[in-house]
Amino acid sequence: QGERLLIVDDDPMVAQFSALALESRGYQVGMHAQAVSGWQAFQDSPQDYDLLLVDLAMPDLSGVDFATSARLLRPDLPI
Repeated sequence: QGERLLIVDDDPMVAQFSALALESRGYQVGMHAQAVSGWQAFQDSPQDYDLLLVDLAMPDLSGVDFATSARLLRPDLPI
């Protein structure tokens, strides 16, 4: 099976397009169009993901803050 990715982007069309493109290449993709729900999904199961793709500018939680917090749970995770 393909690697598992988490995409978090506050633009639903960008998130959906990215997810569809990656799924067509064999990746398993979790997609969230809100930073808070994406963070909750990651926090609930940080070991479930092989790669994190995060938008830098989101209204509730910046991509930098998201990535910084994710590194505390998974220092080895590519972001």
